[in-house]
Amino acid sequence: MQNKLMENLVSTNLVDEGAASLRWNPPHIMNAKELSVYLGISERKIRSDAASGKIPSVRIGGRVVFRLCDIDRCLENLRRGKQR
Repeated sequence: MQNKLMENLVSTNLVDEGAASLRWNPPHIMNAKELSVYLGISERKIRSDAASGKIPSVRIGGRVVFRLCDIDRCLENLRRGKQR
């Protein structure tokens, strides 16, 4: 059923295929741009929150990446009213 819904959304240009893929089948590690699509917030907000420690991130060389398991845990803690 989800696949049919996504096909309809893509075919009517409500979402592009890249965004649809990230929403329904996210990778385990994402960059800021991918995470912004996954969460539906701006890339600038992702980078700002990562720099301030609100969103867990990992620096690998010059890249900042986000582990999906850390993001999900952070969201669950926020839902429960905990801060990190």
